[in-house]
Amino acid sequence: MDGHDTFMVFGHFAVADFQKINTDQIILVFRDPVERAVSQFKYVRDRLPNTPVKQRHHQEIDAIKNGTMDFEAFCQLPQISHFYEHYYLRNLPKNKEILAFSFDQMPRLCAYVGDFLGIPVSSNVRLNTTELQPAITGSQQFFAQNTTYMVDMLARYGAR
Repeated sequence: MDGHDTFMVFGHFAVADFQKINTDQIILVFRDPVERAVSQFKYVRDRLPNTPVKQRHHQEIDAIKNGTMDFEAFCQLPQISHFYEHYYLRNLPKNKEILAFSFDQMPRLCAYVGDFLGIPVSSNVRLNTTELQPAITGSQQFFAQNTTYMVDMLARYGAR
């Protein structure tokens, strides 16, 4: 390496959560906004523990778990329908090198990271499959701005 510390932070979090890490480069991975919403809805419904702490921060959890909030209502929540532009990428730093990948470019991203770190990185990623196809078709309208934002970010910062 070149004498610099190397940090690799990954997961589901907003870029702003890691502003204090001194890094020169940020790599973003974008998933289709509707597919991401389906995945999040299914995770909340089927796997997320329904704890008082979670309920205080996300009132929709109980409604999803008890069946009073369907996928279409979930999609209309601002933190879901405007996830990229208002939440995930809020306060994206302007002084960093930014590379953006769409999720279908995962093998390319893993090769890039593997080459940088000098280790093999697997691109074998399992996504939630969708059983909500009718709901997805009707929910595309809620994600028009979010999709446009994602496409713009990929065009601006896409790895060449």
